[in-house]
Amino acid sequence: MKKILSKIFRVRYFMVALLLGTILILILNPNYLYDKAEYFKTEYSIIEEADFFALLPKNPFFDIVYLNENENNIFISYYNFKTGKLKQTELLGKSIISPCFVDTLESSVFIILNSNRSDYFLFELYNKDNSFEIKSNKIFSYNIYKSLLDSTITIKNKKFFPIKIDKNAKNKFKIERYEDGYKLSFSKSLLDSLNAESFNFIKQKISNKLMIDFTIDDFNLLINFFRRNSYYQNKYFSNPLYKKKGFFSATILGKIDADNDEEKEILIQIGRDRWIKGIIICYSITKREIIWKKEFTQGFENYLILDIDNDDVDEILLSWYSPCNEMPIDFNIRNLIGTTNRSYFFVLNNKGELKAKLISSKKLTDEEKKKIQIELSKDLKSTLNI
Repeated sequence: MKKILSKIFRVRYFMVALLLGTILILILNPNYLYDKAEYFKTEYSIIEEADFFALLPKNPFFDIVYLNENENNIFISYYNFKTGKLKQTELLGKSIISPCFVDTLESSVFIILNSNRSDYFLFELYNKDNSFEIKSNKIFSYNIYKSLLDSTITIKNKKFFPIKIDKNAKNKFKIERYEDGYKLSFSKSLLDSLNAESFNFIKQKISNKLMIDFTIDDFNLLINFFRRNSYYQNKYFSNPLYKKKGFFSATILGKIDADNDEEKEILIQIGRDRWIKGIIICYSITKREIIWKKEFTQGFENYLILDIDNDDVDEILLSWYSPCNEMPIDFNIRNLIGTTNRSYFFVLNNKGELKAKLISSKKLTDEEKKKIQIELSKDLKSTLNI
């Protein structure tokens, strides 16, 4: 028995020694496992902190562009991983409102910057003949920021001050002269139970009192204006940050040939928030002008640019959530896309015109499914999984 145990221990020691020897050999000679021992090495470069950046692996001069924002001034840096920082440019009085967009075909970087809260600029950061240049184009002015600060609204030459809710009101609704305009007082019970009958009662009373044709659309405009005003005053404008920076964000969606001239224009979304319409701009860099512009009830959540019907012309696929009861306050007098309380899936052609539409519901009937299948292309149907 002792001889058997002795042999077992000798075998165990031999196996342990063999294992340790193998590990030592692999550590000293890693190429036994890998073709190149360099796989164990890591090369890295440390750059300063960046708010936004874009990698350009195919650019022969620099590998990364990164931006830092400091008190409404922007520093744009070009960096080569081997040689370090190549150049830095400072832009004054601008704020960054979009991520960087990389045009891989042209190795260019684009970004949207904001100035004075309402002016939007498309900046192209690129390298030409090993000299650094920046192209700037003012693409759009969106002056809604000022109206968000307004505390009064004028409808049909009559100024209205913020609505008052009177919990102890004897009358459900009252119109009072206030400064150089009017103030409306509602009982809480009336506001909680607004319906077609009460709408008609209110609009008729305002029409008679002020001697104007005050419509249901006017009343909706009034209510939503003050709801929007209260929301932004409480949530945003009380924060000092929004007194210094651009208010809206923007997204560069990609490029599309919008006028069939074999040169692609840039698609940009601006806006998208509660009671505020979203805007898509198709902008030509070479012509320095907007090719087309479309307004939506809300900003969209997902997008894709591709040729869905194999006609060599790209389409724009969009989807976004329902605006519900937070429509833009002027939706009834503007030609906005998407004005129901359901979510949307849209297909636009390269000119921004509606090509196909799907409005979501809890359950589609067989007849609705057939209509959708007829309306959408074969590729699109497979995307929707109908």
